[in-house]
Amino acid sequence: MTVRDMGPGSNSRLRFGVLGPLVVHRGDEPIPVGAAKQRSLLAALLLRAGRSVSIDELAECVWADRVPRRMVPALRVYLMRLRQLLGEPELIETTSTGYVLHVRDEHLDLGRFEDLAARGMAASAQGALDAAVALFDRALAEWRGPALADVDSEFLHRVEVPRLQDRELDVEAARNDAVLRKGGHIGLIGPLQKLTEQHPLREQFWAQLMLALYRSGERAEAMDAYHTLRGLLAERLGIDPGPEAEGLYTAILSRDPVLDQVSAAREPTPSQVAPVVADFVGRDAEAELIIGLLDAGATNATMPVVTVCGPPGVGKTSLATFVARHCQTRFPDGQLFADLRGHSPGAPRSTTSVLAGFLRALGVPPDQVPAEQDEQAAVYRTLLDGRRVLVVLDNVASAEEVRPLLPGGPGCAVLVTSRQELRGLIVTNDARLVPLGVLGPDAAVGLLARILGEDVVTAQFEAVERLAEMCGHLPLALRIAAANLAGRPQVDVDAYVREFRSGDLLAALTVEGDEAATRAAFDLSYAKLPPLLQAMFQLVGRIPGPDFTPEALAALAGVPVVAAAWHLERLARANLVQRKPGGRYHVHDLLRDYAVLRQAEQVRDEQVRDEQVRDEQVRGEQVRTAVAGCPPGVSARWNSRVLRIRETGVPLVGLGHCRPG
Repeated sequence: MTVRDMGPGSNSRLRFGVLGPLVVHRGDEPIPVGAAKQRSLLAALLLRAGRSVSIDELAECVWADRVPRRMVPALRVYLMRLRQLLGEPELIETTSTGYVLHVRDEHLDLGRFEDLAARGMAASAQGALDAAVALFDRALAEWRGPALADVDSEFLHRVEVPRLQDRELDVEAARNDAVLRKGGHIGLIGPLQKLTEQHPLREQFWAQLMLALYRSGERAEAMDAYHTLRGLLAERLGIDPGPEAEGLYTAILSRDPVLDQVSAAREPTPSQVAPVVADFVGRDAEAELIIGLLDAGATNATMPVVTVCGPPGVGKTSLATFVARHCQTRFPDGQLFADLRGHSPGAPRSTTSVLAGFLRALGVPPDQVPAEQDEQAAVYRTLLDGRRVLVVLDNVASAEEVRPLLPGGPGCAVLVTSRQELRGLIVTNDARLVPLGVLGPDAAVGLLARILGEDVVTAQFEAVERLAEMCGHLPLALRIAAANLAGRPQVDVDAYVREFRSGDLLAALTVEGDEAATRAAFDLSYAKLPPLLQAMFQLVGRIPGPDFTPEALAALAGVPVVAAAWHLERLARANLVQRKPGGRYHVHDLLRDYAVLRQAEQVRDEQVRDEQVRDEQVRGEQVRTAVAGCPPGVSARWNSRVLRIRETGVPLVGLGHCRPG
């Protein structure tokens, strides 16, 4: 840890910038530093942040060779005024040799630049070229223009500014080297031509341009670049090109095959999507639609976002997995997958956690993954720029979770699954919505046949059809019922259907020893509803008929029709009811059973609470009666026991026999 990490500036809200015009901010508010001498003084301290700067050095930065006779008092006055301006006097500390300005690296653009550059060099040395380029880009983005552009200090512009410019060009060259090593020579020609124009005597840029041209099939242009460099050096400096450019020119002349070799390190191609389930059936039309939407977005040079929404247990994740696996050739640079656990028993995954996982999958070493979400997102988008990667975000609860995980440009695509419709993504990201309903009757029977076997379905076809119908053609329910049947010594579908009809369907649709359960899936969606919507959903289960209107719910709930329609729309967005033509709504049979069950449980819970209240009142009355019959001086002791009696529910035995003491 450096001095700058531990000094008085550790908790400062001040932010400084020297890579461009000198800037100071307190939070989001700029602090103008108007006096020229104060600007020079502050710049000198910032360039040596965390180190003591002598009075003589400060004087040279402020006055150059025109130092006043009373230099020390004048300097102290400037420092006093600078402390007052900053509002945090402790930041500028007086030392035995001069003055030191305490500021953390992340609070100074030069500190951030050096940190990012060092991390980029380390990543490049380790062969993590994508991560290195991303870090170099973030470092170079700290530059807002020429360093200290508005600071009037002859000494700083003569000594410090050239040093800073050299550092910027060093990082630019390191970035170019990483891009060349990973085979990005074609896209580098234009930027390198501009760099050689701006810095014609910097041989490294010319050598990089020669290599980029040669690898792009422009051998003659590569040799022309060498001759241009040679002429410039001879004319302006009277020297020949150095060993790097000379050796590269010789290799180009001989067409050395070494020049065609890019780094052995290649971009990681993540493949995080799980295998497709073997019994996946009945979703050909939906899969074709989603693949078409993903292709259309790529063709139009946009980044398509497709949201698959549907009720719990309908098979959204299975469909997304199927699509992702069938799109592998369309997205040759890989597939990223994250379960955001928006409707899971545990806590949802944070965006920071998801981004960190994606960055590691894309080749960023774990110790170089940024801690802040904004920085993670910046590196993530940089790594995906120009690549074709499919990002699958499963089990999403809200649009806000998705936006930070979207790539920054065309080429990539995003496939989202959610129990919500996530209409916010349609508004802000032009997302396409693909609703997913239950399977058709034939597909439902086909799913059971995949698990139970064709011979079982053929021999017991009518019973299998009844089982599929009782499961409401819901894929999760079908899979659980088939798994329970497959575990029996003899697969008697008809007997299982009779058991099904005589018992609690939701309780029967549970796999013993596993978390898979239809009710558990419903519970997670129900728990996300506010209490008023939970009450409305319970009433939906009591409405007879295959479908219903808002008027039916309004009559049952005793609310205006407009309010009932609003509640039904909210339930439809959560996919707990489905919209039908003509302003009508439908609820899946298993969800209807679930709504009735939740209402019965709530009534039972309320009865239990009422009984507990009555018991509490009876116990309280007994306590008051017993205490009232005690002699003076004893009742206080009994009062101190009342709370313990009421909390534990211990029978009030013996309270009528109070004895003094």
